[in-house]
Amino acid sequence: FLGAAHEVTLLAPRGGHAPLSLGPKLRVETYEPPGRLAQAIGVLGALFSGRPLQSGLFQSGDLARKLRALAPRHELVVLQLERLVGHLPDLGGTPLVVDLIDSLALNLERRAVFDSRLLRPALRFEAGRLLAAERRLAERASKLLVVSERDCRYLEQRLGQTLVLKIEVVPLAMPVPEDLPPTLKLWKKPGREPAFELAAAGVRPILAITGNLGYFPTVDGALWFLRQVWPAVRAARPEVRLQLAGARPPARLRAAIARASAELIESPPDLRAALKGATLALAPMRAGSGLPVKILEAWAAGVPVVATPWAAAGVSGRTGEDCAAVEPDPATWCREILRLLDDPTERGRLAESGRRRLAAEYGAESVGARWREALAPLLA
Repeated sequence: FLGAAHEVTLLAPRGGHAPLSLGPKLRVETYEPPGRLAQAIGVLGALFSGRPLQSGLFQSGDLARKLRALAPRHELVVLQLERLVGHLPDLGGTPLVVDLIDSLALNLERRAVFDSRLLRPALRFEAGRLLAAERRLAERASKLLVVSERDCRYLEQRLGQTLVLKIEVVPLAMPVPEDLPPTLKLWKKPGREPAFELAAAGVRPILAITGNLGYFPTVDGALWFLRQVWPAVRAARPEVRLQLAGARPPARLRAAIARASAELIESPPDLRAALKGATLALAPMRAGSGLPVKILEAWAAGVPVVATPWAAAGVSGRTGEDCAAVEPDPATWCREILRLLDDPTERGRLAESGRRRLAAEYGAESVGARWREALAPLLA
């Protein structure tokens, strides 16, 4: 988005993925990420300096040198993720925009509600340090960006009125299919409003949970669904299949999937292909922060979504219009899933509405415009 109109230097860790080529205005420089000994020293430094412990894992001497050399030669620095808060002194007086993506303080606060009791004190300790880091970044930056209104509201409540005006929402961009997804077909009747219904997804309906299966909010939500909801759904509809697709599933999730006679598709080469055959996409998360990409991916694939209110709050969709938001109560979730399995027209309406929302607010043109609007006053 920025490389199309500005000369941009992308400073990235060596050994990462090669960035997309955006033309002659984009220059890439790399730095050496810290080794294990440097990370251990960095965590100790973070502990005694009051910074989040995880920021110590990203404290790099080579990055510090590169920032000190590059920042004065640029009009603006865009710093991504609060884990780099320890490098603020290396920016000198160059104007700064901090792209948090999501509030990690919110993430760990919410995780502490559902994770094991033994971990909760440590999670709350780190959440407090993360919030302090977010406040420090907001004080130094001209703007503080997040991808979700939910994170924006959280920061507005925690950071105080003097910093609220700096916070702005710029969502992630998701490619929007030009053609109608194969699972969604247009059905028209003369003299009636267009209606949408899902094409049959094989002989047996499929419920799909997708995403990073090693990420705590996804693991927690998947385990809750497998234990609390899936047995009742399966008893009522023995023909229904449950698929979990994604990378890094932990041992406890693997075991739960096997016990529930569900299906695991580990590290699929194309997650969209796994979604395309689904009848319903599920987002049963009770924790997490930022923007739940699994909902955007389902909208892009033309699959209707059933989500908890917490997950649905991460996107800009309207409850009941773009996705079905259901309180994390097993009986309520079971009833809603069975209702939608029996109502193809309602599934189609949800899918089409979600797809329109994706195109309107998460397409590249819309998100690119919001990036430019956010930075324009600082680059005038």
